[in-house]
Amino acid sequence: SNAGYQITLTEVGKDPLDLNQLSQLSLQEMKLDANWLRESLSTSNGRQWLKAIVQMAKVLDTCVIATGIESQQEVDNLRSLGCLMGQGIFWALPLEAEGFFQSLSAQLPAVH
Repeated sequence: SNAGYQITLTEVGKDPLDLNQLSQLSLQEMKLDANWLRESLSTSNGRQWLKAIVQMAKVLDTCVIATGIESQQEVDNLRSLGCLMGQGIFWALPLEAEGFFQSLSAQLPAVH
């Protein structure tokens, strides 16, 4: 953001949200709670709510990140709802900073 920081709302779906308070913030990211996400993907009504949240976030120019992704099926379902960002053990187990740096360094081309 122009202020030099960003606001990420985490665990969306875990607790009720106050839309009045949210409307006062300039959110850059929303992270969907993994348990709520999994439950929502299992029902038609839940998928409709997910799609609505993703669409609302797009209108607000806010990135939606699905957390706790464990399977290709979850990735495919989320993509079909318009959610294109995710994190979870489907891609990698949690890493300490040093392990992340080593993993990233191994994937980058060598600079001469």
